[in-house]
Amino acid sequence: MQNKHADRRISVICPAKLNLTLAVGAPRADGLHPIASVMVTVGFGDQLTMTPSHDKTSRFTRVWHETAPRPTPIDWPIGSDLIVRAHAVMEQVADKPLPVEVALTKRVPVGAGLGGGSSDAAGVLLSLRRLFGLPIDDKQVLEVAGSLGADVVFAVHAMTQSDRSMPPSLGHKAALVTGTGDMIEPINSLPAFDALLIFPDGACPTGEVYATFDASDNTARPDSELAELADRWRHASGLPAPMNDLAKAAAKTCPPIEHAMQTLAAQGVQAYLTGSGSALFTIVGSQQHAVAIAESLANNGLAACPTSYLPLP
Repeated sequence: MQNKHADRRISVICPAKLNLTLAVGAPRADGLHPIASVMVTVGFGDQLTMTPSHDKTSRFTRVWHETAPRPTPIDWPIGSDLIVRAHAVMEQVADKPLPVEVALTKRVPVGAGLGGGSSDAAGVLLSLRRLFGLPIDDKQVLEVAGSLGADVVFAVHAMTQSDRSMPPSLGHKAALVTGTGDMIEPINSLPAFDALLIFPDGACPTGEVYATFDASDNTARPDSELAELADRWRHASGLPAPMNDLAKAAAKTCPPIEHAMQTLAAQGVQAYLTGSGSALFTIVGSQQHAVAIAESLANNGLAACPTSYLPLP
């Protein structure tokens, strides 16, 4: 039964994700790569606000927040944006128009490997369900997410509330992600940590990074090794040692990554790539430490933002 008391306005944070670890295998026949990755959402993300449209026409706006660490031109057609595609698929599933005003205020840089667009799409899916009281269960939402991309599936997992009376909200959640990004196992033992996100002045097209990775010799891991790493991370009692098999390929694709890592190394900071880049992260002892590093990096022309992972109880 449709919920007669559906919210008339929803505002939600769509959290960025970090790949604390990312191991990558050789491409399958369909071109997709098997992976093993420990992924978390963090306290940094985009702001999504949705209200019903009174003239039955859906509208979408995208702007950068004034505090966004690395704003760039949003130069792709609105019709190809994941938030619009997510809305269109939900209309198909609901089998009726879902007229909305969607305002997206972005903080997560484009092409950073932080899953910003995917998290935004997940926010649209979950917010539409609540806004219109749609009788669509979590399994159906995940199926819709899968049609939009593997990172959208992870974001839906992270943002779905067990209490359906609550709107989707920032969820600091961790998961072991395997397969081609479609197999997600919650990790409940990951401890809280503080981190600093670093944003080199460049974007990493995912396809180019993977193509460079595929062109490198002896970089892809066999399935047995992916399974071994997944099992190790699945049963880890603390933070896994950060690593990313795409780091060298991303640095070749986006030279500012190498410059940023050299700048950080000169300050004694070990940084790691997230996703296919270009963003880097480092684990720190406190938010104060993160702020101090960020201020130092600003003097070298590098944007950075403190964040944290706080597991939900």
